[in-house]
Amino acid sequence: MKSKFSYRFRKTSWGICIDMTAEFVACDLALLDPDNKKLLPVSDRLWLHLYSGFPSLTEEEKQFLVLGARLFPNTPSHPFPGTPGVIKIVELGFPDTEFQPEGLACVMAAWMSREWDAAMPDIPIRYDRPKNVYFFKFPGLPEMGTHAIHGKMTAD
Repeated sequence: MKSKFSYRFRKTSWGICIDMTAEFVACDLALLDPDNKKLLPVSDRLWLHLYSGFPSLTEEEKQFLVLGARLFPNTPSHPFPGTPGVIKIVELGFPDTEFQPEGLACVMAAWMSREWDAAMPDIPIRYDRPKNVYFFKFPGLPEMGTHAIHGKMTAD
């Protein structure tokens, strides 16, 4: 069943605001077409599927969705690796002024945590006022942050 999750994080006059509607569908992954550009591999047991009506996401934005899925804890209540399947992302919305691509990892991890009643992975976030950017510290990765300039995302 489709469910919507709204991720919000704000420490200043602006923040991260992303809404995502998705659903998990158990399926035989051998039936998936690996050349389909809307399919993103997460692991050998899980793929993400971007609804065909999606606006274009950059490769960086797609990789942050995958990162968020990979952050999900491997717990007994988690359906993987026991049940292979696809998370179908049917809606993704964010205002340009309240967005950094790293937030896509957060919304994905939070959606999965809620769906399978597991703790959200710890993702420390800090705001750098002089640079006007949020920095994210994902487990096992260096701290990272990007910022928007006239609606375009650029690396810091």
